[in-house]
Amino acid sequence: CSLVGSEMCIRDRWGILQTLADGLKLLFKEQIRPNKAEVGMYLLAPVLTLIPAFLIFMVVPIGRPFTVTLGGVERVISMQGTDLNVGLLYILAMSSLAVYAVVLAGWSSGSKYPLLGGVRATAQAISYEAAMGLALVPVVFYAGTLSISGIVAAQEGTYGGILPAWHIIPLIPSFVIFFIAIIAETNRAPFDLVEAEQEIVGGFHTEYSGFRFACFFLAEYINMFNMSAIAATLFLGGWNGPDFGLTGFIAWILPIFYFFIKTFALIFKCFDAGDIHLKRRVHRHHTIHDNHLLFRRFDRQYTGQAHRFVDKRGRPIIGQPHPYHLVRGWRRHVAAHTAFGH
Repeated sequence: CSLVGSEMCIRDRWGILQTLADGLKLLFKEQIRPNKAEVGMYLLAPVLTLIPAFLIFMVVPIGRPFTVTLGGVERVISMQGTDLNVGLLYILAMSSLAVYAVVLAGWSSGSKYPLLGGVRATAQAISYEAAMGLALVPVVFYAGTLSISGIVAAQEGTYGGILPAWHIIPLIPSFVIFFIAIIAETNRAPFDLVEAEQEIVGGFHTEYSGFRFACFFLAEYINMFNMSAIAATLFLGGWNGPDFGLTGFIAWILPIFYFFIKTFALIFKCFDAGDIHLKRRVHRHHTIHDNHLLFRRFDRQYTGQAHRFVDKRGRPIIGQPHPYHLVRGWRRHVAAHTAFGH
């Protein structure tokens, strides 16, 4: 027996109806609004967090295009909402919009704790979106296009007739950086600093209840599926896989099966990361990004030298702050003022 609320009790064999019961409970719960809340922004934030979550999946192909004959005319049906020639930029833009809903929810609640959660969300988004964007640059170079279907088509075939021609093989460092960044972007453990129940009560959604509260968590899990699907598409070949010489309906359904298998495998790893790695303090997460994901890699790849400056005579000045250190120092300042002494 799964007890939901005080009166609703769902009986099923393995508890698979628990999620449905939780959704129904939140749908009919009372909506509480704080007296000091900015009403317009407070009501807009839950809706705004769902819009990018639904729109971002429009450009992800889930299967191989197929041809059907309608009225004597052959038509090509694409297993994709729309094929934009700048699909990768569209994905980055939609993923960046999601943080605005978190910031608006924290600011409009009229309380200190949600505001601190919104500030943390801003600092974390600024950090890991930069690493995520740079990790996708090699993918564009290898595929030669920003179209998602073009990137999938570039991963067809094999290396030497043995290994699949997926981008993860030559671009394993980019895949690791991108995967860490999407865990941080979706606020999954150990990067769930935006919520941080032990420190700021519940984060940006502390003053939300009922279905408005459910919208934030619905968007969070939809984004986790979207980002895992994008990682599978860009690095694991998308729907590409062996067809074993099959034809007909099986040949059409097999690529869809490959796509969802890869996506759910990455979702499992997102959950697994929270169980393996312990939650760290705020400034530790920014240090991981600055020292290991972005700035050290930027210095080695694009400048090829350590942080050095020269005076008017060309002599090196030791100990001067690097411009990127100034940005890192600003984020540490934000983290220090939202960590409550940690």
